[in-house]
Amino acid sequence: MKIKVYPTPSKKLREALENEGFRFPCGGKGVCGRCKIVAPMLAPTELDYRFFTAKDIAEGLRLACDKTIDNPIEIDSFMQQIPAPRKLSEAMITAILGDRVSEISIVEDGIVETLVVSSPEADTVKLRSLVGKQSIELFEKYGVPKATVMLVAGTAARMRAFCGRSFDTEDGFLQMGDTLEASKFDMPAEEVYLPPFPNATTGSLDLLELDDLPDNSLLLLAEHGYQFFYKGESVIATAQLTEDADCANTAFAATVRYFCETYQPTAIYEVGTLPKEIADYLNKAECSWEHKESAATVRAARAVEDNRYKTRLNKWSRKIVLLHLADEERWQELFSLSQQTE
Repeated sequence: MKIKVYPTPSKKLREALENEGFRFPCGGKGVCGRCKIVAPMLAPTELDYRFFTAKDIAEGLRLACDKTIDNPIEIDSFMQQIPAPRKLSEAMITAILGDRVSEISIVEDGIVETLVVSSPEADTVKLRSLVGKQSIELFEKYGVPKATVMLVAGTAARMRAFCGRSFDTEDGFLQMGDTLEASKFDMPAEEVYLPPFPNATTGSLDLLELDDLPDNSLLLLAEHGYQFFYKGESVIATAQLTEDADCANTAFAATVRYFCETYQPTAIYEVGTLPKEIADYLNKAECSWEHKESAATVRAARAVEDNRYKTRLNKWSRKIVLLHLADEERWQELFSLSQQTE
């Protein structure tokens, strides 16, 4: 959408866009990267380089939240304008707990509004407090006393923390997904649905990102560390690398080569933001890869409203096999080769 914006007394572009009814999901705090505009006349900032590739920036992509303007400018905005608040009848809540940001949405026949906030540490009290507080803020805005159902999904560490010590993965509901009384989590809802929690390193957030991915493709999830998923017709093989691991770049290169050699994926997709040196490696290796925006929040809204979709998530969860690459002789050989070519 092309629009012309005029400077405000503060000269903040964010304020000018808010005056025009545009929504900043994280309140303009620079944590979500959703306030995308095309404005090549604005100098790129450190925040732009955090969320965009050099190619994106050269094409004029910018974030609106940290820019100032002295004169009227014309931009192309990808942002959403705020709809007039309406009273909802039977609203639901979805909470996506990521390592960097969390997204809390109110849902009725699709997503009505999403709030994006910085994620706290993986602590039971802090995570439950965040979800409860943001949910109540949405309830008050849309005239809802509480949610009928609340879906909570997240990374492995966040889900273990949210569930707390009283819940053990051996209880079964974490692996297969289940709907429980909201009072168990002190949540403002009647029930809480937890999508499947496949294993100790694969959270329900990862499972949502996998959905709709074509068979015979490799997915790289990049947030804190790297999660690799090969999605085949009968198996989903996954492995994890921590961001602070020794020789992280070398390990990443060896892991990409291992998955490509072992499974021969026809496509590679990346969700998140790969560090420049990792993106450079993929380009240098002539790997055909494509960036995808996270779709976890949209898919969570679908899951909370559709029982058939919940069954589908359980199906994906049963296919996941966790690989321990350090124990694989071929991976060790590829790791050594990657070290030699650095």
